[in-house]
Amino acid sequence: MKILLTSFQHSKILTTISRFSVARWQPKGFSYPKLYCFSPRVTGGMDLTTEFSPKDYKTFYDEILEDNRNEIKEFMMEQFELATPILALCCWCNSSRQKDREHLYCHTILIGHYIKKQFPYVEFNYCDGRDKDWFADIFLGEEDNE
Repeated sequence: MKILLTSFQHSKILTTISRFSVARWQPKGFSYPKLYCFSPRVTGGMDLTTEFSPKDYKTFYDEILEDNRNEIKEFMMEQFELATPILALCCWCNSSRQKDREHLYCHTILIGHYIKKQFPYVEFNYCDGRDKDWFADIFLGEEDNE
């Protein structure tokens, strides 16, 4: 299985594959099935936004993923049972929306790293700027500890 981590904007051209929303809400004109287990929703009374440092954002988002691990596993197992060859997980973030940033700051990058740990045989494409991310230095440090 291959998972594309991408933006809603980019997903418009991916008409032949299953597309899912992992955002808190979808842009006007989109109605993809919503995967709440990946949504960066309110944590501890605060919105999880790019106002957090990459390290703090990752810490809080890891808690969300861990709290939803059973739902995530169920979703993945369902996709394996359906023999889904490729799917897209979509968020608002893209390089044109984050023009003021050198690297893309998006939770879909963290989704990819989380799923890869649980299901190492799944392939990922980090699309629409996700290959240049704010979290790279944090993951390099984690790999040294594994």
